[in-house]
Amino acid sequence: MDLGDFFVSEDYKLSEFKYKDVELKLYSLHSATTDFDLTGQIIWPSAIELSKFIIGNKQIFENKTVLEIGAGAGLSGFVCAKYSKLVYITDGNEKVQELIEKNVQHLKLQNVQSQLFQWGYEESKQFKDIDIIIGADVIFWQQSLMPLIKTIEQFSESNKNIQIYISGSKRSQQTEEQIDQELGKLQKQRNIIQIIKEYNQDVYLYNIQNI
Repeated sequence: MDLGDFFVSEDYKLSEFKYKDVELKLYSLHSATTDFDLTGQIIWPSAIELSKFIIGNKQIFENKTVLEIGAGAGLSGFVCAKYSKLVYITDGNEKVQELIEKNVQHLKLQNVQSQLFQWGYEESKQFKDIDIIIGADVIFWQQSLMPLIKTIEQFSESNKNIQIYISGSKRSQQTEEQIDQELGKLQKQRNIIQIIKEYNQDVYLYNIQNI
């Protein structure tokens, strides 16, 4: 057991999300209470805005198989499940994955599966027939950048028409430049769909497409 596990809060409370005709209540932390709290335990603005995009563009997700990566509490994936055939809601942290499973049991959705997923080329092969990938705040830590790129590479090889939608704030210019360089090597690019200026940091919505 990691020493940090003794300090990680699991004082989850229900958070309410409402947008247009969709209402969801999910368990999450409402704020970080210790230095050891995991960012994935909190519902951040990027997940809220990605969820709004999904609702506003539900025709993209209808009857599709969707993979949410770095899901945290899983808000965007659970919203997607309103429209999609099957949604895998995944995170690479065991504690966060336990929170996702808690929300799966709470919402009782039959078309959702939670799974621990460490990014990487080989690791991605466990998922089959993925139509769409979604992720909020997945471009965050520089050390996770190449595993993310390898994940995108594998899914793009498996499905030439895969759609990828991500959201997040710009925290490091070096990371931003590196992600675009690495995507370019895959003949892909990020396209800005929307910039939301309602928060302390702007939230960007992107899709990743072939060049």
